[in-house]
Amino acid sequence: MGDQQQGGEAPGAPSEGDGSMRDANATAVVAIPGGGGGGDRKDSGRALPEPKPSGEADPIKAPKWVGLLGALIVFAVAALRPALTEADKATRYGYWAEVLTLFFAELGVALIVAYIIGWGIDEQAKRREQRIQAAKEEQERLRQALEKQAEQAREERERQETLEREKRMTQDVFRGVLGIQHSSEYVRKVIESTLDRKIIRRQVTLMYKLSRLTADDAAELGVADPTKFMFLDQAFTFEFENLSSDKLPLPVKFALPARHGPKLRSASRVLSATIGGKAQNVESALGGDLKGDAKVYTWPHEIGPHGKLTVAVTARVIKEDSDSEVWCSYFPCTEGMSLQVTAPDDLHVGMRNNTASQETLEMPASGNGMAVWKIDGPILPHNSVVFYWRTPEHDGDAPVPGLVPAVAPAKGEPGQGPGASAEES
Repeated sequence: MGDQQQGGEAPGAPSEGDGSMRDANATAVVAIPGGGGGGDRKDSGRALPEPKPSGEADPIKAPKWVGLLGALIVFAVAALRPALTEADKATRYGYWAEVLTLFFAELGVALIVAYIIGWGIDEQAKRREQRIQAAKEEQERLRQALEKQAEQAREERERQETLEREKRMTQDVFRGVLGIQHSSEYVRKVIESTLDRKIIRRQVTLMYKLSRLTADDAAELGVADPTKFMFLDQAFTFEFENLSSDKLPLPVKFALPARHGPKLRSASRVLSATIGGKAQNVESALGGDLKGDAKVYTWPHEIGPHGKLTVAVTARVIKEDSDSEVWCSYFPCTEGMSLQVTAPDDLHVGMRNNTASQETLEMPASGNGMAVWKIDGPILPHNSVVFYWRTPEHDGDAPVPGLVPAVAPAKGEPGQGPGASAEES
């Protein structure tokens, strides 16, 4: 068989010669209208367009000259028709002139209508093509977005899998080394409470101030003997840090010891709380959530991946004239803490360190009413620090003022602080 004609053959066009297919250089043959209802077919000199994909039809395009020709014919008929008089119409010449006039008038109108219809179809085809193109572009954007999301999800999954493998390897190493001397349950608890923690605190600053009740304070609190009680004002500052790559919930909790008398209970409360630079509502939790002998305040927050969150809290509680206070942390503190105690000069002040690191007395309470201790090493979860104060009548012949000597624990054994109200932050 011969080569297939490029662009296809025009509808209704006769084949040349013996009907064989034209070669690739053949061009379209179009009919030129002429008088007498016929005319020779001539080569237009234009190559046929490339075929459309299957199922996609060519839009109908109306050449501009069709509308222009129709308009010229209508204007010409409108100009010539008034020249035909009734007398002219009665003659044979006038009759055919009338017929031709009507014919060309209808032809002009038909050409104009054809142009308008073709133009409308062409505009619809253009809009359809635009919608199809816009839909294709939107599909492409959606495909690229989905591919990007899938790639990010895959990378995140691989990262999490890598972290999980490293975590398991670390735990296996610790279990293998420590498991020689300790039970697997003990090693598991150590890892969960310390090494697995995703939120830590770098350093904690604690400031306490002891002050005696005035007569007005005693009357307001319903206390018969104001010398038996003291105000303990507290200020805490620390910063949480998220070590993970995930956004984590972080309910910031703060607990205060509370006495059972209604007036004394209401006097023990949080005065202010600032978290992440924003003041928190403490009035709605004026009494706190009472849990046993403690008031617990909770402020729900979140901390972003590798983010930090600064917390500052001030509070006041009612304590006895000779008493103690315990600070205990649920989160690990990697860089220790600073403890500052300000008290009346006639009190004996002491501190008991129940953490995994050694404390240092930076400033003794020798006449200035202030003592400062520093713990420079890590503080593990559930470690605590106890400080206490004694009046001279409760402390015998101890010098005034001064530090109550701390009873050092036996080598290798944890110390035990005196019984006191508990505080958690």
